[in-house]
Amino acid sequence: DEATSALDNKTEEDITDSIYRISDENLTLIVIAHRITTLKHCHKIIELEEGKIVSIKSYQEVFAEQIKS
Repeated sequence: DEATSALDNKTEEDITDSIYRISDENLTLIVIAHRITTLKHCHKIIELEEGKIVSIKSYQEVFAEQIKS
């Protein structure tokens, strides 16, 4: 995420889409992100707080929560 945080949304999307396109299904990627859109390809989103897991959700669940906020 730090590598893409200064990019505009479209460029960030292009880069993350490219990473996921070349990824193998047997490959586990760990993505640390500030923007929810960076996580759109993730199967599980694990939220940490002070080093402890506070939630495990799908992208759809996290996105829906963001819409409500």
